[in-house]
Amino acid sequence: PVSVDAVYDGGNIIHMLINTQSGQIKDYPFNVTTNTFNAPTTLAANGGAVLSGLYVGTSGVAGMADLNGNLHIVYWTNDNHILYRSYTYNSLTNVLTPTGNFIQVDTAGSANHPSVAISPFDNSLTVAWVSQADNPPTIRTRTRASNGTWSDIQSASTASVWTSTDNGINIDQGPSLII
Repeated sequence: PVSVDAVYDGGNIIHMLINTQSGQIKDYPFNVTTNTFNAPTTLAANGGAVLSGLYVGTSGVAGMADLNGNLHIVYWTNDNHILYRSYTYNSLTNVLTPTGNFIQVDTAGSANHPSVAISPFDNSLTVAWVSQADNPPTIRTRTRASNGTWSDIQSASTASVWTSTDNGINIDQGPSLII
């Protein structure tokens, strides 16, 4: 894997999201009651990949569960955009069902290191990423209201963001979010 994120659904499933070296975005649901992994589901095949042999610390996928138990994911694509999608999950049948189409969160490209947070107050979702389309690079954010309406893109930083392709893409330098 290029990167991994764990998403607890509040019940008995932990979704292990994986961005593989081959560019696949996968979900490996782990059942905490049976202590077993269910069969994985491939969510996308256009995830970002690091071509060098060293890539530890590159972040390509992030997820979170909302107040209704829906799984929300954001990931870095192989054409340097950030895509978002949400899913419902049936743990009895191990089926993820998309609740809509993929949404490209950024507009300028040269985007990587996505992160996501969901508000426990109103179930809104905020996505942050490193924008290397800006000079100097910045942290950009975009918020999705609980009714599905997306805000304009905003800058979350006024200072230059460190970026590097040595041993991966911006090793451990992506944004972190909490609401």
